[in-house]
Amino acid sequence: DGFLVIYGGHDGAKYLTDVWAIRVLDDRLATEDSQRTKLYKVFKWRQCFSRFGNPPGSLFAGAAVLGDTWHIFGGQSESGFASSELWSLNLDQLESPENMQWRHYSYSSVAPSP
Repeated sequence: DGFLVIYGGHDGAKYLTDVWAIRVLDDRLATEDSQRTKLYKVFKWRQCFSRFGNPPGSLFAGAAVLGDTWHIFGGQSESGFASSELWSLNLDQLESPENMQWRHYSYSSVAPSP
């Protein structure tokens, strides 16, 4: 749908759990009746808050999209150690960002190195 979504980072003092989205698809190519088109104006950042909370803050996490699901893996945790946590977010939830809900995965085996 022409979105760039970012998560986490560091503001110089603390690790961040922020989620931000920007629509980079030109308005002329978008479907005007889409809720996302109304919420996210082209080239204007919007912070997405979840009343359910976000994953712990991290730096250098890997991210991939599979279908409509965004996966975040690993990174450096606030403790300074590498994390092997895996989280996902259904990107369709950007239509009502206040209802975004992250999913945390548990492994029954050893996780890969971050």
